Amino acid sequence: MPTVLVTPAQAADRVRLSRSTLAKLRCRGGGPPYVKLGARVMYIAHELDEWIGGQRVFRSTAEYDGPTEPARQGAVRNKITT
Repeated sequence: MPTVLVTPAQAADRVRLSRSTLAKLRCRGGGPPYVKLGARVMYIAHELDEWIGGQRVFRSTAEYDGPTEPARQGAVRNKITT
């Protein structure tokens, strides 16, 4: 079986994520495996399918424990000062 390579745009469509989310996952880790061909990023099609299959499945939101990585330090939203 030949190795089928897909672009980040095709990979995003395949895993139902945005291209920017895939890019962030490449930087932070935790995303699907990818290969670099020179400056070009490519994904192996069957690796994307395996990555999806390895994701945890939830039956309800009560099962969700939250993100596995801690929140960024110093990130403050809607800070009110008086």
